[in-house]
Amino acid sequence: MKSVKLTLLAALATVGMGVAQAKDDLYIPVVSKGYQHEFWQTVKLGSDTAAKELGVKTNFVGPAAETQISEQIQLMEDMMARQPDAILLAALDANALVVPVEDAKSRGIEIATFDSGINSEIPKSFIATNNVKAGADAAKTLGKMLGGEGKVGIMLTWRVLKMLWSAQTAL
Repeated sequence: MKSVKLTLLAALATVGMGVAQAKDDLYIPVVSKGYQHEFWQTVKLGSDTAAKELGVKTNFVGPAAETQISEQIQLMEDMMARQPDAILLAALDANALVVPVEDAKSRGIEIATFDSGINSEIPKSFIATNNVKAGADAAKTLGKMLGGEGKVGIMLTWRVLKMLWSAQTAL
């Protein structure tokens, strides 16, 4: 939840407002990759909590599944129609969301990305976990817990396996 609050603070900085200057009429919606997974529910809880603490209006939207890129684009359009000060975006597709972000910029709406970015210089900030470092830290911690010996099993999702297979066959 700490990173979600940081993301909302980044969005406030994006629109040129410090925490002390946040006011009730500042509106910053969150367009996530989804809303059903426990991770996105945690992100929603964090963004709602941060918005309440900072006196910012927000709402949290995302497609039903993390494969629904066109639905996320429509959600971006819906949020832009509400004339927000900024939008926090976790893009499902780094290329497909470029046009909606360009549209937001043309409307004077600032964009901050989190979790995954887009192939554009328009977003004012990008906040995400460094997954390589997080994995390395987890491996070191596990190694210490096991005293440097033993066997470890790694469970991967089908999506990760496909990604790894694609990377291997591309070599």
